[in-house]
Amino acid sequence: MSVSVQAFDFQAGDAHWPQLWGGSPLEAADAEQPGYERDAVLVQACLDGDESAWQKLVERYGPMVYSIPRRLGLSEVDAEDVFQNVFLVAFQRLGSLRNYTSLCAWLIKITHRECLHFFKRTPEYAELADEILDAAALMPDEVELWEKRTLVRAALARLDPRSRALLQALFFEVVTPSYEEVAERLGVALGAIGPTRARSLKKLEVILTSMGLEWGGD
Repeated sequence: MSVSVQAFDFQAGDAHWPQLWGGSPLEAADAEQPGYERDAVLVQACLDGDESAWQKLVERYGPMVYSIPRRLGLSEVDAEDVFQNVFLVAFQRLGSLRNYTSLCAWLIKITHRECLHFFKRTPEYAELADEILDAAALMPDEVELWEKRTLVRAALARLDPRSRALLQALFFEVVTPSYEEVAERLGVALGAIGPTRARSLKKLEVILTSMGLEWGGD
């Protein structure tokens, strides 16, 4: 399985917002299952045999898992092998996860371990094995980032359709459209885009705060 990962930053003036996972965030938000916003609920549903929950788990954390071996220098094909191994291990050992809210950190640990195994058994990558240890030291920051991304995706699903579509267009598309293009697409006046953007971001911030996201002072 090949997973495409893109991370987008909010534009100038929105620097306090976390990076967001790309791909197709609007579709991901629309597909968010009620009650699956929290990892603990998602893990329990997986353990109960809910196939849609397993699909949601892979959709939520697949980009993160795939990005780790790619950042460590593995080719797309080799990263796909690591990806498959990680989720096979996760499927087999999910029942051993004691704290369901630690799903993100647990998957990152498994991914680092699988990358290390790959490096050790592949001569051309053997000398890179030490990089796994360096990468592991960054895990707390990585966990925090991906947990924030998960919250943002869940929050997007709670927005009204127009606000969600506007944020999708302005912040998630590979090529950011002009305000004129967005206005025409959404059927609103050009002068309304700026104020609507501000209101939509405020709505998203309120939802995220209610979900427990803590905002930095920067």
